[in-house]
Order: sequence, then structure tokens, then C-alpha cells
Amino acid sequence: MKIGFICANFPGHINPMSALARHLQTRNHEVIFLYSTSANGSPCVPGDQRDDINANRPEMSKLEGHPALEFYCGMAAKKTDAIFKSLPKMVETTGIEGLIIDPIQFFVQLGDRKLGIPYITVATTFYLDYFGYTPLCAYDWSHETTPEALLRNQEGIVNCVRPMYNDATKAYAKEADLDHPSWIFSELAYITQIKKGLIAKTFYYLLNSITRDRFMMARVGPKWIFPGSD
Repeated sequence: MKIGFICANFPGHINPMSALARHLQTRNHEVIFLYSTSANGSPCVPGDQRDDINANRPEMSKLEGHPALEFYCGMAAKKTDAIFKSLPKMVETTGIEGLIIDPIQFFVQLGDRKLGIPYITVATTFYLDYFGYTPLCAYDWSHETTPEALLRNQEGIVNCVRPMYNDATKAYAKEADLDHPSWIFSELAYITQIKKGLIAKTFYYLLNSITRDRFMMARVGPKWIFPGSD
């Protein structure tokens, strides 16, 4: 099987993804990194546009907290929009049969869903707690369990994700006839170091952004999971 990889062009993302790619090669799969210029020796096909995310990495490394998130999210949104436009041609040119996607490139999975390509989600970075039990790793907030802290953490999540859920993403989701662009994680597999219950909460918050409802549910694969009760 020929498998394409889409992930952020940062060492912390490329390194684990390329290790996974090498393991797949030992199982006689063909691998190729899309929209990348280098992947530790793995085959790559760069995109047509300049890689602004990697080019601005030195500047972004000087930022902390919300400014760092805002800076990255703005560039990531532009790259996602470019991938939406170029993915059909990329798939046809490379002949890939499946994709492995790093979820830090937010919403790019919509392109796979529109094209009907099977894909797997592989998280390579720190876990982003979309449920709000702990602050996102980009913030320097202390861990607290008060209702006020939970609300603060949830609002931080919304501030992080909202810039990428822009008009272009909404239009693409509508064009792809998807109920909501937050149904983005793979129904085949989500590979991470975090237990299933927390992943269910991640699904929930990407679907609903912020809510004060007490009872929640999320879809994981073919099952519905009720966070807090599983």
C-alpha cells in the first residue's frame, strides 16, 4: 500500500512520523511525505507554495502563550487552505492509497473525507486537553480544579481553535457535504499516548467549541462515548 504523510515540518513532528514511516517500510508499504521538503531520508513531495510555517520557525520560537498560538494558527490556516486546493492533484500525481495525518495541521482531514481516502490520525505533540481539565501546554497557567479555572481553560481552547475554523474551512466543509468540520479525526484509528476517555473529550470540544452543558457525548470510531462515565 502507498501511504502519504501530512504533518507539520518541525523536527518534533517529522522525527516521530518518519520513524513510523520507516517501520511501515519494513512491512513492505511504500511511504511518501506530502507538502514536505525533508523527512529524514523518506521520499517527499513539496507543495507548490512556500512553507511559511517552517520558514518562520525561528521567529515563532521566541513567542510564548497566546501570541505563539495566534502566530502558528494564522500560518496553519493558510497552509490548510492551500492543501484543500491542491490535495486532489497531489493524490492523483503520487498515487497514494491512504494517509497518515498529524492533527496539529488542523482541519486538513476534511480534504481526505471529501476525496474518500482512508486516513489515520497520529498525534505527535503534547496532548492538547480540549476538555479543559488542564491548561493547553502553550499557556503558563497553573493547574487548578475550580469551576473558574475550568472555564478559563475552555476559553483558552476556543481562542486557539477559532482562528483556524475560518470562512474557508466552513465553505470547504459545506462543499464536501459534511455535517460539521469538527468530525475530522479518523474513524479507523487515532494513535496517541492518551487514554480513550480523554480522546473522546477532544472530539467533543472540537465539535461544540465551548459549552456549559453538563451532559456530553462524542463519537469515537463506530461507538459513542460519554465523557466522564467511561
